[in-house]
Amino acid sequence: MAGHVTGDRRHEPGHDRRCGGGDGRLPELLGLQESLVGRDPLHGAIHFGPSIDGELVKGPLVGRVRAGHAQGIDLLIGSNRDEIRFFAQFDPDVLRMTQRDYDAWFPRQLAGRRAELVRAYEEQRPGESESDITPAMLTDQVMRVPATRLAEAQGRWARTYVYQFDWAPEGGLGAVHTAELPFVFGTLSFTGIPGGAEAFRADPAPIRHLARLMGRSWTSFARDGHPGWPRYRWGRATRSWDTPPTLAFAPRERERAAWAGFDFPALELGG
Repeated sequence: MAGHVTGDRRHEPGHDRRCGGGDGRLPELLGLQESLVGRDPLHGAIHFGPSIDGELVKGPLVGRVRAGHAQGIDLLIGSNRDEIRFFAQFDPDVLRMTQRDYDAWFPRQLAGRRAELVRAYEEQRPGESESDITPAMLTDQVMRVPATRLAEAQGRWARTYVYQFDWAPEGGLGAVHTAELPFVFGTLSFTGIPGGAEAFRADPAPIRHLARLMGRSWTSFARDGHPGWPRYRWGRATRSWDTPPTLAFAPRERERAAWAGFDFPALELGG
């Protein structure tokens, strides 16, 4: 998001305590993180997101944004094509995910439309197997479609831009979760991105060029609110970050539209 932070809060009373740096609780916080995520990153990762506390966040995010509670804040948002395949590094069964495995994740509210959703993906992905289609559905459910919903909601009140990161190293797991970060920040360090380091050693020039382009877009957006492609409201314009980058309008539209009418409600987390 683009915006401004005013004032210096470093010296406010309690700042160190709120940041976990002044009362020795950092080991405790890291231990809690490990207990939530370490054993099962795919399920544990859902604990890290906006929490509806009734004060700072008073309701589901997209609904609050749609109602105008973030007016005037430009938005740059996107997802990676193969987000869920990232977790195959911790659980190889992710690469063999079936619709039965997906039962634990698929929204109960859409049970009556499930066959329709599966068919939409099958028709847009001829020749792909069940273990290809199922992670793609989960990626859209937890990443891509909520991101586009947020872009739509904020598009009433500010400029919003959407991207999809599609670069995938040969021999890796795809354009996985976090794969865009070495490009955005220009580190070109591919820890946790299978095949990334090997691809960079084999042919660094196009990877360096993509990193330069992405860095320019992010800094341009931070500077003046424009990353260099049309707003999402104009035909669902979406920048595809790949070698080379392209601009698509309403990419994989039938898959996105298959989730119409589902509000992606807040999750109830036990414990």
